[in-house]
Amino acid sequence: MDRNAMKKLFLSNKMTVVCTVLLLAVLLASLLAPLSPYDPDAVNVAEKLHNASASHILGTDELGRDTFTRALYGGRVSLLVGFAAMCVAVVIGTLIGTISGYKGGKVDMVCMRIVDVFLSVPSLLFIIVVYSFMPRNMVTLVLMLASFSWS
Repeated sequence: MDRNAMKKLFLSNKMTVVCTVLLLAVLLASLLAPLSPYDPDAVNVAEKLHNASASHILGTDELGRDTFTRALYGGRVSLLVGFAAMCVAVVIGTLIGTISGYKGGKVDMVCMRIVDVFLSVPSLLFIIVVYSFMPRNMVTLVLMLASFSWS
């Protein structure tokens, strides 16, 4: 399929275009979060629980922190975790698929049974349980998410 056909196919699906624009908007807003005039962790009890206004687009929380700024910085972390987990999952899935396809036979059967085990376990519940016993950091979270996303 040539480039023009792919572009035409992409633009013909309105939901794909809308989702792509929204994803790019969230990505751009998260990357530009440091331009916000407010510190996401600065406590200002004089402005606690304010409603949305011109100075605070989404209002403030119970400690007077700007909610919009905190959402922008939270988006940075969420996008980083999602992208990193996706990259690790692609590497794991490609490695298992390559080994299984190259070796074939009994190795392929063993690999496919491992995949079946991962597909049969309720992943979110298992991730929550295992994550509660592991050190709570971003690397552990990415590895836990990727460990069930590759299959």
